[in-house]
Amino acid sequence: MTIGQSQGTLGSQHHDETFDLLRGCHQILEAALPADCLRVEHVYGHNSDPWNDLAYHLAKREATTGFLLPRGELNVQFWRPLLPYLWMLFGHQYGMPEHCDRGLIIPAPSLPAPFAPKTSSKPDALVEIHLTLSLATANVLSLYHRPDGHAGKVNYLREQFISHGLNFLGLQETRSSAGASLVHHVYRLCSGSNKGHHRVELWCNLKQPYGYIKGRPQYLRQSDFAVVYYDDTRLLTKIDASLHQFWVMVFHAPQSGQPQRLREQWWEVTHQLLLDHQVQADHLYVCADANAAPGPGDGRHVFEEASSTSTSTPLLQHFLSTFDMCLPSTSTIHTGPRHAWVRPDGSTSHLIDYVMVPAAQFQACSHSQLLEHLDLANQTTDHTATGVELSWWTTVQNREVSHDEVGLRFDRNKIKDGNLSQMLGNFHVASWSTDVERQTHDLTNHIHATLQAGCRRDPSQPKKEYVSPFAWELRRQKLFHRKHLKTARALLARETMARIFHAWQGAEGEHCQCSFDYGTTLRCGLFKHYAGFRMTSWGLKKHLEKEKAFKISEVVASFDASTAASEIQHKMKGFMGSTNKLRQGLAPLPAVRSQNGSPCASAPEVLNRWIQFFADMEGGTRVTQNELHDSWVQSLADMSSSTCQIAVADIPSLCQLEAACRRVKAGKADGPDRVPSEVCKFYPKETAKLLYGLLLKLVTHGHEPLIHKGGTVVPIWKGKLAKDTCAAFRSILL
Repeated sequence: MTIGQSQGTLGSQHHDETFDLLRGCHQILEAALPADCLRVEHVYGHNSDPWNDLAYHLAKREATTGFLLPRGELNVQFWRPLLPYLWMLFGHQYGMPEHCDRGLIIPAPSLPAPFAPKTSSKPDALVEIHLTLSLATANVLSLYHRPDGHAGKVNYLREQFISHGLNFLGLQETRSSAGASLVHHVYRLCSGSNKGHHRVELWCNLKQPYGYIKGRPQYLRQSDFAVVYYDDTRLLTKIDASLHQFWVMVFHAPQSGQPQRLREQWWEVTHQLLLDHQVQADHLYVCADANAAPGPGDGRHVFEEASSTSTSTPLLQHFLSTFDMCLPSTSTIHTGPRHAWVRPDGSTSHLIDYVMVPAAQFQACSHSQLLEHLDLANQTTDHTATGVELSWWTTVQNREVSHDEVGLRFDRNKIKDGNLSQMLGNFHVASWSTDVERQTHDLTNHIHATLQAGCRRDPSQPKKEYVSPFAWELRRQKLFHRKHLKTARALLARETMARIFHAWQGAEGEHCQCSFDYGTTLRCGLFKHYAGFRMTSWGLKKHLEKEKAFKISEVVASFDASTAASEIQHKMKGFMGSTNKLRQGLAPLPAVRSQNGSPCASAPEVLNRWIQFFADMEGGTRVTQNELHDSWVQSLADMSSSTCQIAVADIPSLCQLEAACRRVKAGKADGPDRVPSEVCKFYPKETAKLLYGLLLKLVTHGHEPLIHKGGTVVPIWKGKLAKDTCAAFRSILL
């Protein structure tokens, strides 16, 4: 334990002067000696070892009778307060200032360079980009409410959504409350139910590229979304991505059994909704359960000539023609069966679920099919998800891709056991004269590079929290029985048709008996696979419901008497949610009304509305990044002093900074520099040395990096008023 404390790998429950002196002595030796010239070992004493006892006896005798071991003239009382700081004399590698006979020379560091916005070397040049969008739609009957909804269903669907590589998934009849969530990089927007009925959702995989520019994948961000309108059957969202701006609508139209006037009124409201929000038809994609057959083809909106019709077909075709949209599932690019809905008794199937795309973009549709391997976790063979993929090339103005857009790829959970000490320590901190902006930039890049090299993500490792391999095996069996059920029903229908024609021709005898025997075999197969489908569906449902409880019990079993309450709360938060009643449940939708009460129609408009609202609340003034940087540099110049005298004992020691880093809680939200708190928590010795020079400039001259000032304003709902009103929120600064 003593060796660990001296080397900085172990802390102390009571941080007293003895610990500071022990750690300070080791810091001096570590800074002054080369890395391979210092080794700390445990010295055993008074354990009846003959050689140790002999050495101790001779040393004690020589000290009392001889002249070879004179007592040194060392005033420990003088050096005691200085020992924790003496390492600074040899700490040039960590950005320590030069020293003289009177102390350390600490002139004011250089001022940061003027703000230089990142601009492309060829701002007017156009570059080709490859855009790819994949959308799917499915009616899930229910996510939570029984009998079709149950615990674990959302996670089960989410993992399948990710594994299918889809960008968007529109869901109907989810029957849950309004809000938004971000789990496993899947952004979920929920419109809200009407007394437990209906409700639609839009899911987006933020880790699935929507395009490529110069070979680099481009991803959507949570800040790109703005919900313009939502009710229990409609959800209209505007996505303002950097390369492509478009609209995605999810709706669930009334069933054909509803009164004609009610259905007409619903479609009229949907028409007017898109017109009022000035939705560009050539940038609109719709995931719909239209409850209407496509009807006869016209070559532009519906492509199949012999499509069936229903009472709501004219309403659907009027919608398609008004907004010039088409149904790829009725075209020749569609692969496999088309009918996405099967009657509960399996007697008939129909095409009523669609992914609609602009007719002008039909040539960009590269694939369309039913996603029969996307199991909706229902007990019946009701709906099947249908998907469409689009791929096209276009040109945009050339621009530089920022470091934030490229993204950092490391596994945060591996930091604790990543053995990053050597990589973190293998860095030469900038000299004392370097400005804090450049020093912070280099230090942050070094930490990011270390994390990406030492904590790489394993692409083969499943990113599932509640879905176990046994659940995937049940899913495979369920899909197997469902496939054979579908095949057997098709064969039985064909055989029935054949028997009708043979009876029409008057054929009797052996053929009729063979047909009867074959039909009996098919019916036996139907019974077998239906029983297997029901059993595996029921088993999968029960397993998903219990899987969360199993995971909770595993986490609880890892706690002991020494586990801190904060750690328990942090580990249980993924299961129980926030303890703050105002933050329980789903977060508010990204839907905000402007000052005149109209919905904000884009993500930039939403952002500007929040900025202006909080600026008015705090009495602030909005400035450009250039103005903010220039003001910050001027404040540094005003605070800089040509002379600065400060006693070294008035400065926190390196040992104290290590203790502060060790106290940082793991799992805290990242700051603007995107350095996770686990780096400080699990590597306090290395992190403290990297930060000490930067903090010393702050203490002596007030030079604080701009990236460490301020933070991100997050709105928190007050618990009253509508959630699309800014006045219903207060702000916190992270």
